[in-house]
Amino acid sequence: MMKSYVSSDQLVICLEGRLDSEHSADAGDFIRQTVQEHPGLPVCLDADSLEYISSSGLRILLGLRQKLTVPIVLKNASPEVYHTLELTGFTSLMDVRRKLREVSLEGCRIIGIGAFRTVYRLDGDTVVKVFRGGEETLPRIAAEQEQARDAFLRGVPTAIPFDTVKTCEGYGAIFELVDAQSLGDLAAADPDSIPELARQYADFLHSIHALTAGPGELPDARERFLDFLTCVSPALDEKTQEKARALLRAMPEDLHLLHGDAHWKNVMASKGTLMVIDMDTLCVGDPVFEFAGLYMTYAAFEEDDPGNTMLFHGIDAETARSIFYSALKNYLGDPGEDALRAAEDRIRVPGLLIYLYNLISLGLDKENKRIPRAAERMKAAVCMTDSLVLREAD
Repeated sequence: MMKSYVSSDQLVICLEGRLDSEHSADAGDFIRQTVQEHPGLPVCLDADSLEYISSSGLRILLGLRQKLTVPIVLKNASPEVYHTLELTGFTSLMDVRRKLREVSLEGCRIIGIGAFRTVYRLDGDTVVKVFRGGEETLPRIAAEQEQARDAFLRGVPTAIPFDTVKTCEGYGAIFELVDAQSLGDLAAADPDSIPELARQYADFLHSIHALTAGPGELPDARERFLDFLTCVSPALDEKTQEKARALLRAMPEDLHLLHGDAHWKNVMASKGTLMVIDMDTLCVGDPVFEFAGLYMTYAAFEEDDPGNTMLFHGIDAETARSIFYSALKNYLGDPGEDALRAAEDRIRVPGLLIYLYNLISLGLDKENKRIPRAAERMKAAVCMTDSLVLREAD
């Protein structure tokens, strides 16, 4: 007996057994009657218990697609059912989603925790990045997988995703990551290694930043930070807003690739080479935006919330500062103290901007004290520079 229910403002119809010549007529009547009883609702066909679909079952789906103007999704299709739908062209007529493999996280070691996801090591070769939430995270997972593949094809060393799975904590993406450790873990285990790790990291960033994209192929970091500025504008005075906006708009077009969130937990060392993970922030722009993320991670949070880097990265404030300054110094080619301070002045503006954005968007300022402090620091930073450009003209 087929079932249906309404969930999250959509009509869910559970397909069962075999949709063949013997059973399709009854199934078709049930589907048509159920849809008529819920006019205007998007339709989700749950194929979790569907064993087989024949041409008569396909005609029901085709008639439904031709009759309805609302979105139709068919989810949890088994490999056999998906293959039939793909061969007959139905995957181009409606949103068809495969049934996801379920993996257990029991005994798996956590190797990274972010604002929206947790990364577990499944075995010696693979990790799973589990997103917090339910089915609404699937489009985000698919987008990040596509961005990772795009980055790899552009020449960015990164882990390639090869499966989407379901876990007890949510949905996730499987990545191959052989014998890898993050630079953050290496630095935490041996702070004396930071100068050498910073040298390798700087060379690695240069190799990524040397790559280019065509106009419009990837998000522009300037536009992304202008959006951040719009979001945080209620926390800033008008003069600070205007100066920050002018600084961002004055930056020339730059089509060089940026990772966008290259803190040391996202840079992995594997067999003597480096690679980056978390490719959903891939963009183009001046490297000032790359170091803005590094400044936020290792300086802004720690300065405003002492102990933050120990809590999230397992390192103390001094080690955090060493990571940021060693990385910047090596990237700029040891330019001298004056030039290093001037570079930091430029980085601090977008660094504090993204920090303020995180405080507001993630609800991190529960006591309403950190946002005003960050706004004051942003105001001072904006006054200290007349340009954000870090990259020398080619």
